[in-house]
Amino acid sequence: MDTWLARRLVVQTISRLAPGVDPASLDGGADLRDELGLDSIGFLQLVDLMSRRVGHLIQECDQLELTTIDGCVRSLLEQPGQADHAAVA
Repeated sequence: MDTWLARRLVVQTISRLAPGVDPASLDGGADLRDELGLDSIGFLQLVDLMSRRVGHLIQECDQLELTTIDGCVRSLLEQPGQADHAAVA
């Protein structure tokens, strides 16, 4: 998976979780919990959606990386072979 595809997957996941939010307006380094108004359950929903999209369980120790768009992209890129089959519509 390349950076463009990883970012697209993250943006699509955010769009599914928060349809009223324009992901293009979000700063890549901003905390998604604050930007999207996510409580702990909402953040777990984001992690669950991301896991489903990439086809593997995201470990609890890796979840802090998913607090920003840039962190989500890095996390996907650091999973060799795991996200190559990710569902990007």
